[in-house]
Amino acid sequence: MVIASVLLATGIAASASTAGTNATRNYGKRDLSDSSYDTLAIIHASIGSAATMVIFPLGVLGARGLRVITARWWWAHGQRADTQSRNPAKTLTAALQGIFGLGCIVAAFVLGVILVDSGDNFTEGHRRTGLVLLILVVVQAIFGIMLKLASKTRIQDPDRVPSIKGHPLQNFLHIFNGLAILGLGFYQTWSGFSLIEQGSNGSLRTPLVVYVLWGVIVGVVTALYLAGLGLIPLQLRKEEERRAVHFYGGEKVTYVAQTPAYGATTATATVIAEPEMRNRYMSSSYIEPRADAVALATPVDVQHAESPIGPIASARLPSSLEQEILDRQRRTSTVSLIQRS
Repeated sequence: MVIASVLLATGIAASASTAGTNATRNYGKRDLSDSSYDTLAIIHASIGSAATMVIFPLGVLGARGLRVITARWWWAHGQRADTQSRNPAKTLTAALQGIFGLGCIVAAFVLGVILVDSGDNFTEGHRRTGLVLLILVVVQAIFGIMLKLASKTRIQDPDRVPSIKGHPLQNFLHIFNGLAILGLGFYQTWSGFSLIEQGSNGSLRTPLVVYVLWGVIVGVVTALYLAGLGLIPLQLRKEEERRAVHFYGGEKVTYVAQTPAYGATTATATVIAEPEMRNRYMSSSYIEPRADAVALATPVDVQHAESPIGPIASARLPSSLEQEILDRQRRTSTVSLIQRS
């Protein structure tokens, strides 16, 4: 996809031929020679396409898919993976998608203004769309920084979220705005293909392969994003565990439990350390059975269990196993903890 995007961003230049230096333009221009206009138009198209067809799609797909693989998915999306930092400069350290995406859009917008008449900047659709896109990208960048800086406060004040799984409304607004930017960017790139020919008085041509590459990129990005929506249940489960570990002083502890019917069962528990935090939420620990383990009954009676941070009051399993667990509870006696491994 990246290779196709690079070809798209430079495809117009590959087939460009410069006309006479005094040709009359039929599309807005300032006091520019034909060669200067063509050069600026190619740079404008290349930078804009790099943002809308490469950087923004990678940022969206990174946020959708990488978060279920690593907690450091912020690096690909545009922010530093440092949830403890409240410093905007540190938050944006090495932010590829955030810094370069915003920079490319600003540069493309400035070049677009230079290329058109000063009195007719935003009366045509492509120009108006460019202005709206710039505003949305700036708002998205500011919004993203605010969300990141607010994450520590939100976690330290649990009353601000309904549960440990809660996602505040502003997170969804950030997502929807990002998708709007992605779609608007695709449209803006497409609409620019014909305008660059019109503005150059025929000296620049958009090859057919560029239109094909545009369609391929849009199709692949759309398919990958829709496929990534299927990862949401796994994402929510991992987010809950990460919050417990990183924000509530949790610690992963492996236990072996036993039922009369099924024998020893191994499970990994993420234990929330602070009693005050435990009381605010449904359970004091989150248990995720290993692939080779028999599901434990829920709630598990481990009142006498010992851990590095004290007794565990209760434990829960992912909701997808609840029905199976209820069936097993009818056939087995209470689960008891026999040892810690």
